[in-house]
Amino acid sequence: MSEPALTTQLRVDPDDPCLTGHFPDRPVVPAAAILDRLAAWLETATAVEVTGVDRARIKLALLPQVTWQVHAGPHDQGRIKVTCTQDDRTALNATFTVAARDQR
Repeated sequence: MSEPALTTQLRVDPDDPCLTGHFPDRPVVPAAAILDRLAAWLETATAVEVTGVDRARIKLALLPQVTWQVHAGPHDQGRIKVTCTQDDRTALNATFTVAARDQR
């Protein structure tokens, strides 16, 4: 039996340190910060350790105070697919590679 799909929201405050210098006149959340937060959420919400990002495609910039809806499917053969949406538009598609925490 597979695990149920997971959902959460991703939102970054305008004073978040990840925005420092990125970019001063129009802050945009860096891709690395987005992926780090998604990986941390997956590890908190599931019994897996994220070991990498197999692929990621960011289609919309994540701006401060904008909320993305995050949906993660059940893990399948060491991978979890994550989709983020903003106003019913796809903002990000990513596949994270994962391992069970006890298989380090």
